[in-house]
Amino acid sequence: MSGAVQRCEQCPASQNLLVCSKCKNAYYCSKEHQTADWRRHKTVCFPAERPGDVSLLSVTPGQSSSSQPVVREKIQARRRVKQPVSVSPLRPRDEESSLLGIDQFDVDAVLQEAIGPLLEQTPDYRCNIFPGSEPLVPPMTGELVSDSSLGQDNFTVQLSNISLDGQLQSVDYDMKIVDEVSRIVVSDMSQYGICVVDNFLGEQSGLAVLKEVMEIYDTGVFKDGELVSNSLNRDHKTIRSDQITWLDGTEPVCHNIRMLIAKVDAVVTKANNMVNNGTMGNYSIKSRSKAMVACYPGNGARYVKHVDNPNNDGRCITAIYYLNRKWDVKQHGGLLRIFPRGLNHVADIEPVFDRILFFWSDRRNPHEVQPAYKTRYAITLWYFDDEERNKALESRLHRL
Repeated sequence: MSGAVQRCEQCPASQNLLVCSKCKNAYYCSKEHQTADWRRHKTVCFPAERPGDVSLLSVTPGQSSSSQPVVREKIQARRRVKQPVSVSPLRPRDEESSLLGIDQFDVDAVLQEAIGPLLEQTPDYRCNIFPGSEPLVPPMTGELVSDSSLGQDNFTVQLSNISLDGQLQSVDYDMKIVDEVSRIVVSDMSQYGICVVDNFLGEQSGLAVLKEVMEIYDTGVFKDGELVSNSLNRDHKTIRSDQITWLDGTEPVCHNIRMLIAKVDAVVTKANNMVNNGTMGNYSIKSRSKAMVACYPGNGARYVKHVDNPNNDGRCITAIYYLNRKWDVKQHGGLLRIFPRGLNHVADIEPVFDRILFFWSDRRNPHEVQPAYKTRYAITLWYFDDEERNKALESRLHRL
């Protein structure tokens, strides 16, 4: 060390530092500061012999870092290998870059979220569009927050109900990979409420799914995206401007899409039924929606900050599979930003090829799709909690 004083890369701290185990050249006072510095540091960090997690070594002043035990806390680095891998998307909300791309009216919501649960100021909010998400209209007021039962009923019907005991279980998939991804889902959903896995299908299978999606899009069956409700009475294209179509996975032109759906079904079912499955054990998942295939045309199409399930329609897990090759979020936009409720972090998810994202569908995960300037494809599945879904369908029948 030759007497040099080592300091944290993010603050002046010089005591009880941790050193990056990859390069042993970067020091941090905490796991949080390593996370905050990773975007910069990864450009100069020498790769380890085996790709994987970046761990921290505990270091005391005057001792060599190589002689110290590994602290059993790890930060997931973004990895590109052939097998499915977990990618941690969470980062501190107070980074300057965390405010980039948020509508001006959303900044107040971000600050509110940092000091208290999101939506606490409007506990009976009944629409899945956040007040102030669209800067082209005046700030929203309480009287605009009303339930649109017609819109909700239409969407409830459109979601459909497909049993997870159905015909898609006959599709072949590698159970070892399903088991691995299921464990990742259980761990990350319990800890963060969000889980991102790369290389979910593999390049060849992912390209086959993309080919089918593009062929379906060319037939003209995609329609403008719908809202759960639109009690704010705005042009819905100012809220979401994607185009969608619904598939149940049994259509003759959708063999590879069917394979994808079956694999996601297997992962969710396995995660929901395994022993010691954390928060997943709070739900009984027996059915899901049809697959919603979405296209964001490359013309600035977006979906403002919203909640998938604001009205207890039964959806508990959102699963999104991305199909976008060579996607550069700085050039093409289309970033999915999640604002986990009660956390001082945002999760920025780039919609890159062969990536799948899972998150809780309710008010815990408000999210937005930022404007896309290149055609952006995604396939979304929603998984239902059996008790909540049955109550939602019964409630709808009583209103008819």
